[in-house]
Amino acid sequence: MSKRILALAFSLCTIFVLFSGCIGGRESSGNDEGKFLYDNNLAPLQENSYVKLPIGTITANGWLANQLQLQADGITGNLENLHMDVGPDSDWLGGSVDSWESAPYYVRGLTDLAYQTGNKTLIERALKWINWTINSQREDGLFGPVSTDSSRSADLYWWPRMPMLHALRIYYDATGDERVIPFMTKFFKYELASLPNDPNGLGTWGGMRGAENIASVYWLYSKTGESWLLDLGQMISEKTYDWTTLFETDSPIIAVNPAPQDQTHTVNIAMAYKLPALYWLQSHDKRYFDAAYAGVEHIAKYHGQIEGTHAGDERVELTRGTAGSETCQVVEEMYSMETILGITGDPMFADRLERLAFNALPATLKPDMTGHQYFQQPNQVDCGYMSGTFSMPYPDALQFGTAPAYKCCAFNMHYGWPSLCEHLWMASSDGALAAIVYGPCEVNAAADDGTKVNIVEETDYPFRGSVKLTVNPERAVEFPIQLRIPQWCAGASYSILDASGSVVESASNLKNSTFIAIERKWKQGDTILLNLPREINISRWEKDSVGVQYGPLVFSIAINEDWILDRDTPTYPIAEQQHTLLFPGVNYSDERFGPWQVHSASDWNYGVVASEDDIASAFEVVDLGKEVGLQPWMPDNTPIIVKMDGRKIPTWVESPLQSADPLPQSPVMSIEPDEQVILKPYGSVRLRISYIPLIGGALPILGS
Repeated sequence: MSKRILALAFSLCTIFVLFSGCIGGRESSGNDEGKFLYDNNLAPLQENSYVKLPIGTITANGWLANQLQLQADGITGNLENLHMDVGPDSDWLGGSVDSWESAPYYVRGLTDLAYQTGNKTLIERALKWINWTINSQREDGLFGPVSTDSSRSADLYWWPRMPMLHALRIYYDATGDERVIPFMTKFFKYELASLPNDPNGLGTWGGMRGAENIASVYWLYSKTGESWLLDLGQMISEKTYDWTTLFETDSPIIAVNPAPQDQTHTVNIAMAYKLPALYWLQSHDKRYFDAAYAGVEHIAKYHGQIEGTHAGDERVELTRGTAGSETCQVVEEMYSMETILGITGDPMFADRLERLAFNALPATLKPDMTGHQYFQQPNQVDCGYMSGTFSMPYPDALQFGTAPAYKCCAFNMHYGWPSLCEHLWMASSDGALAAIVYGPCEVNAAADDGTKVNIVEETDYPFRGSVKLTVNPERAVEFPIQLRIPQWCAGASYSILDASGSVVESASNLKNSTFIAIERKWKQGDTILLNLPREINISRWEKDSVGVQYGPLVFSIAINEDWILDRDTPTYPIAEQQHTLLFPGVNYSDERFGPWQVHSASDWNYGVVASEDDIASAFEVVDLGKEVGLQPWMPDNTPIIVKMDGRKIPTWVESPLQSADPLPQSPVMSIEPDEQVILKPYGSVRLRISYIPLIGGALPILGS
């Protein structure tokens, strides 16, 4: 077969071709005429464009591997000694502590982290929870703790079991434990029989988060082919909130649903992004395929924030520099983007995924991974007690610790980095291995004929734009490797070198927002050198302020940080009206786990001196020439900065609630002297200004 380059563009126009029959339900999962070795969806479900490789196929390296190690050494590896919800008396271990969603959230991330890293201690810990869960199953199929809380519809309260089912899917993917399939089958038979008679349906939260349930039902169906599972999938869809109609409505969500928290809860929205795409798999109805795009575009239009997520603290808010975004929301939105990408094959969702992963995720975590915030802000000038004004007025929401504000994020944060590492590479439905998000890693997968292939990816991405892929098949083999060309990249190019270092193929000016497929007969030592040029990109935000992006990274005015251990503020000092419980049991004997306050130690109230018609030229990218260390998500460790000429805005000050006062309307007049101001990656700084006022306007005339 001759070498060829296939530009796989996924504009909406070309995607609609799918419905003429190019992609349909497969008659069987698994290998299809030697072209697909990894399990896809079983007909009549539509097949996924990309499927996740088995756990263990991808090994993170460098700084990315260190994020996993920091979790293992930090909050993930210590949480069972820090919070009673996952302590030895947790109800998910047969104890009396009602942990509700806490333990299932935690076990999902713990299991993924344990088996990706091969950490024996974490594997043993995950097995403790997995084994108890499997052994807890009753004769009728229900599993898990039996709640005595009547407000949770007794033991028919569905939501906490959904993330635990996801944990079991991860566990099966890693181990193939033969107990999992009959266990899930028995439970779903129970659900199919019980749901019609449950007056509460899926419950309050389960009814918002039915996508989590449907994903597990379809996963099991594609393993077993039992058609009644599709009946259950349809039933769950009918009992899940109608997110599709909401996403199709072109107005702020607050305007559509002004009152209830459930529909405006930002984590519910983050989970719901993937729901229409999942509906499409079974219904084949183009409306749902379109709604997967409409939801993302709708929320971004009215509620989107520069770091890649949407404003919501906890209820969704309009775009605002001091609006918060919840850590749970970031992790769940990443998972939704990973899911939608797999279904549609559209690289746009990978662009969104990496914006979240390389900005919002590290920003909301303590650099040593011993704590997190509940909310983060684009313009965040203080992380103290009673900082900020949010729709849910948690006084410690911006502090870094084990469980600031409400406890959910303490248990859900563990899934973010492991899930990203699982999705760095995927298998395409035409037999390719596809680079989805770039990062230092190694892949041991199989070509479409079963030949083992090792690919070593060396890169400083996202800080720099060069990627080196060394391909080592066990024997010469022809198959395609797909490379994602991000939307922000103009003029991408690649060269292929053989083992002797000679260039055997090259291409330039590659189209962005595509997957480029390179099909050739790969031999040991073949190398792909991919170059992804970047340039400053300016976006406009609240009060016509400007945001700065460089490739996948957002850059923010960096504020010097003063970290102070809060020894005096009691844990969980305020019980919200809608919470019936305070959450005691947090052990802060190890002060690494907080709570920590972060206070400004430098000025932050700057605007950029720039011409309205050429704002980008006011920013200069400076590569410091440093190696990308093991923890680049710290202010002093970033290998790249941006400089700008700025002026202080004396009238823009810190509010009484230790938050940046509302942004002034740009252009802002300032007669302060010009100063050089340093911007650093959003994810590397915990105090920052990301929505930057534009300096301009007429200067005052003396004597006027």
